[in-house]
Amino acid sequence: MDWPVALNRTHLHAPSSISVRNVTLRIPMVRKKSRTLKANPFALLANFYMPSRSQREVRTILEDLSFEVGDGCRLALIGRNGAGKTTLLRVLAGAIWPTRGTVVRRGTVQALLNLQLGFREEATGIENIYLRGLAMGMSLGEVRDKIPDIVEFSELGDSIYDPIQTYSAGMRARLAFSIATARAPNILLLDEWISTGDQYFVIKAQERLRSKVEQCRILILASHSQPTIKEFCTHGLVIERGRALFFGPTEDALKFYDDLTPVAPSPVTS
Repeated sequence: MDWPVALNRTHLHAPSSISVRNVTLRIPMVRKKSRTLKANPFALLANFYMPSRSQREVRTILEDLSFEVGDGCRLALIGRNGAGKTTLLRVLAGAIWPTRGTVVRRGTVQALLNLQLGFREEATGIENIYLRGLAMGMSLGEVRDKIPDIVEFSELGDSIYDPIQTYSAGMRARLAFSIATARAPNILLLDEWISTGDQYFVIKAQERLRSKVEQCRILILASHSQPTIKEFCTHGLVIERGRALFFGPTEDALKFYDDLTPVAPSPVTS
């Protein structure tokens, strides 16, 4: 499988793309047998004689997915909870290796998924900026150049020199978002439209995120919000149980999904 590195200077103007071919992801699962009498009257007796018994299975999360997007494409991943949207984003980001198939990425990629994942609790805010920046593929000099903007946008002030284990949830969220959006990638992977921090910072963060979306060449967004999808996306990929059911223009994809999803019956009133 080909996982291209970030573009070098000679390829800054080369086209960006993601090509997914026959991607399948199967994950081994181990499920403990029920230990409650309510679920199984014989569970306690069975566990007494065979305490280590468990059910082993291989679960298919993504199955035979194929699609390709290039410069200018804003793709919405559309589907119910558990359809495989977030997992697909992680595969596209390179965080998960598929069981079968190929993913070829051309261009710098930034995944805004779990923003606070990877923070070092004992490290200061400034140290975490370096750690996260380097993990995102920035050079040491690039991280150093972006520190003033990150600190200013996060509004942490002198707290940036304190261990983040002393930060409130809002402070952590502001720092994580400021680091994650410090650079404009060619390809932006986004799991839902991010809203983080207090009301003032949410407005500020959404303006910054809109700017990053406008600057990137390719956007892949997993969302349940049809207004957000209609505003930002040009195409939609409908996923159900890890399989691609439809790929096409946004309006057509949303109509296909609405037709696919049963409408809940209206409550009966007396």
